[in-house]
Amino acid sequence: SDVCSSDLNPAIDIGQIEGGLMQGIGWLTSEELWWNGSGELKTHSPSTYKIPTARDWPVDARIAQIAVNAERWRHRPRDLGREYVMVDTADARMTLMQDGEPALSMKVVVGNRAHATLELMASITAVTFNPHWDIPPSIAAKEVLPLLKSNPNYLAENDIVINDGPAKGTSGAYIDWAQFSEHAFPMHLRQRAGRGNALGTIKFEMPNSEDVFLHDTPAHWLFAEAGRRFSHGCVRLEHPEQLAARLLPPESWSAKTIAAAISSESTRTIAIEKAVPVYIFYMTA
Repeated sequence: SDVCSSDLNPAIDIGQIEGGLMQGIGWLTSEELWWNGSGELKTHSPSTYKIPTARDWPVDARIAQIAVNAERWRHRPRDLGREYVMVDTADARMTLMQDGEPALSMKVVVGNRAHATLELMASITAVTFNPHWDIPPSIAAKEVLPLLKSNPNYLAENDIVINDGPAKGTSGAYIDWAQFSEHAFPMHLRQRAGRGNALGTIKFEMPNSEDVFLHDTPAHWLFAEAGRRFSHGCVRLEHPEQLAARLLPPESWSAKTIAAAISSESTRTIAIEKAVPVYIFYMTA
């Protein structure tokens, strides 16, 4: 579609934007600042910290910020459609728009500073209940492998299996993981469906080159955090079942039937009758 083939500019890294703006704060030195991982800029004393507001930024920084946002708006389609999903990563919030009005809004968890959620446009084409998770090679090599070296039972304990090769379908407890390194790890890993799965119980299929999608999470306590930047780039939804109920045919899918689909523990993908555009942007004031 036109939405998915748009020549949107490459993603602007959230950390770069924040870093550039922070450089202009003359009344706080770098030694006086610390980042608590939740998107808040604080002094060393949590009891006396001050979070800078728009009026605290130098004029030049504010002008640059407005220019960046104007460029983002310029590349956004003029007609977003009758129904679409908007994810504002700056505010860590998702809104479903229908006929020009917000029909549903919820908190989201977006990428952390090292794995910022990319700005992109795609379309939700289906909803998957009880999805499995094919662990990205980079996460498998950099994060899972060190855990395996210290605990060979890690895969079995987290319902993860090897998805290819002679050990396919096993947890590889007999494998000498010391022979592998971050730069030489040939295993493809898959976490089976279940409530402990990293994707939770619902995944929204939205094909795109960056492999970014919306999904549930077992870590619901993160939605109580202020900044909500903890993912590897995908967008975790506070109430994914509510979005599913809005996108799937109402004559077949209700809160009750969605709950039943989840409780069945069977992986099932339901196509959406008409793909719903998704716009992921980083918009500041």
